[in-house]
Amino acid sequence: MPAFDPTPYYRHVAQDLLARFGGRALGLADAACARLDGAGDDQARAIWRGVRAALRQVQASAGHLPAARVH
Repeated sequence: MPAFDPTPYYRHVAQDLLARFGGRALGLADAACARLDGAGDDQARAIWRGVRAALRQVQASAGHLPAARVH
C-alpha cells in the first residue's frame, strides 16, 4: 500500500485560511512554523510548512493574497 501523501490537502487548508484571514494567512502560517521549530513536533512542523508553501503558491498565482471574507 502506498504511503499517504498529504500534499494535495495543503492547498485546501491554505484556501480555507485565506477565506478566513485574507492576507494575514501567510503571517499566521509563518508564526505557526516559527513556534514549532524548536518544539520537537516534526510532523506538525512539516504540515505547517506544506500549508505555508501552498499559501505562497496561491499568492504567486494570484499576484496577491485576497481580503478576508466578512462573516
